Amino acid sequence: VLQILKRGYPVLMFPEGTRSITGIPQRAKKGVGLFVVRSGVPVVPVRIFGTFEALPKGKHFLNFKPRLSIIYGKPLYPQDFEACRQEEDCLQAISDRIMQSICQIQPRG
Repeated sequence: VLQILKRGYPVLMFPEGTRSITGIPQRAKKGVGLFVVRSGVPVVPVRIFGTFEALPKGKHFLNFKPRLSIIYGKPLYPQDFEACRQEEDCLQAISDRIMQSICQIQPRG
């Protein structure tokens, strides 16, 4: 993954590591923070709306009725994580900052 990022290619990551049981965003795993620290590349927060309604965790059949929408947030640059680097658990702090940005994205009309 680091080689792909260093070559300038994008990588899609799901920071929670799994689907939510309730549809409410969960805490990110610290692994996403590790990739941010080691790669130094910007992070584009993305939120996908409608996935829980289309395929809740534990279900095996896709519901095609919900409309999915993908909304991109403002990029986070390495300097946006400087305060996180002061935290005792730097990787988790960075991962939490990314999830905070994702959760701030609201659906559009």
